[in-house]
Amino acid sequence: MNNEKISKIMIDESEIPFVGMKASMFSYRRLDGADPITGVEMGSTGEVGCLGKDFNQAMILSLEATQIKKPVKGILVSSGRDKDKIKFMEVVENLYKLNVPVYATTGTANYLKERGYNVHTVDWVQEPKAMDVITDGKVDFVINIHKTFDITERKENAIIRKAAIRCGCSLLTNMEKVIAYLKSLDEYDKLKNTTCINL
Repeated sequence: MNNEKISKIMIDESEIPFVGMKASMFSYRRLDGADPITGVEMGSTGEVGCLGKDFNQAMILSLEATQIKKPVKGILVSSGRDKDKIKFMEVVENLYKLNVPVYATTGTANYLKERGYNVHTVDWVQEPKAMDVITDGKVDFVINIHKTFDITERKENAIIRKAAIRCGCSLLTNMEKVIAYLKSLDEYDKLKNTTCINL
């Protein structure tokens, strides 16, 4: 319109200085008693989009915007099947870098202890119970990966997930998301000194 030449119209993805991330959000805190785990057809009632300088920053920002907060009290881990436990070992050092107490259900606790990690064992039924560390406020972050779709196991896991939501804990139920989140926490301290803007 003003006779200025446009030097470039198209840009390559590699030239974009930010990474965008969308995180799904479901309002479980408003649905008292609902099991906070969904299938693909019911993944969210909304989404949060955030930009960061890299993948890790975008990951932290998007999950924090959906109320997934860095643990400060303690973490409860139930890591599911053996193949999920193997995947979890990829980020277990990141977990222990947080310097908070780690509680784990019997199978996960034994798996971690066999590999030299210090962990507090909790049980589904017997004392000390997994449920109690949530309701007593000993943890503020819960990782709960289901093992099977067995009715009993689903009920036990559902109790933990519901308690986590009711007590205001952060909850992750997908191992890929757990791995990405724990890896991204390396950027957390840098982000604390970053100014965020609303778009």
